[in-house]
Amino acid sequence: IMPDIVMYYGFLEVLAITSIVAAAVPAFSLWLSKPGLSMIGLSRGETMVGSMFVVMSVLFFSYWYHDHNYHESKAFMNQSATERLARTWGQTAVMYMGLLFLPASKNSLWLKALGVSWERGLWVHRNLGVLSLVCMVCHILTYWVRFVEMKVWPHDAFAFLQYYQINSDPGTAPTTDFYYNYAIGMMQLVAYPAIIIISVSAWFRNGKGSKWEYFKYLHYIFLVLVPAALLHANGSWYFLLGSISFYLIDASIRFVGVVSPPARLLDIGVSEAD
Repeated sequence: IMPDIVMYYGFLEVLAITSIVAAAVPAFSLWLSKPGLSMIGLSRGETMVGSMFVVMSVLFFSYWYHDHNYHESKAFMNQSATERLARTWGQTAVMYMGLLFLPASKNSLWLKALGVSWERGLWVHRNLGVLSLVCMVCHILTYWVRFVEMKVWPHDAFAFLQYYQINSDPGTAPTTDFYYNYAIGMMQLVAYPAIIIISVSAWFRNGKGSKWEYFKYLHYIFLVLVPAALLHANGSWYFLLGSISFYLIDASIRFVGVVSPPARLLDIGVSEAD
């Protein structure tokens, strides 16, 4: 079992156990909901989960940058600090993508572990979205630096077929033969416009009327990044499939509730008590 998977699902397991205990013991649920860090308005549950999240994030980033062997320990992948950093940003972005869908689900056990309602927990979703976008941008920019080092900038930053090759010797530029990996070019076509549109949509979040509608529909472009990431990063399904499944089930439950016919009162009666 890879350490990153242990970190990610260990974090979620603690949340799951906490939510079960909170549901079974009302006194514990009440304790979690009480103010923790009053200076920033966090509950005790939010404070505990936030602390675990910071520790998990630091360990996750450190593992991918310092300890992980990319592509079966190929020197080309592992001897370049820029290459390792670029890949680490990408893996961290995927991990945050996996987490951000959990507080977005209204029928969520995870929010019980925080001791907050869905509305109050939306700040978690928003901040995870920001972290994910920031890591995506860092992933892209760091790879652009890597392309400069390899003398394939700007071509490989905007082309469907790159000169970048995974089997080159360290320190040498790729050959003139194109390296065919459709997942890189595909992700460029999806991620570049998606990141810009999602960032712009945030300006409309607090607006009213049509501005809110703009935010709502532009915001859902983020979902396009999920299948793209699954194709682009081999191990992304470890982090994305579970959370996106929770989100889709929750969305289905809400959809059925909206389209189902409303309940009708068929009969009413009054009985006199003895």
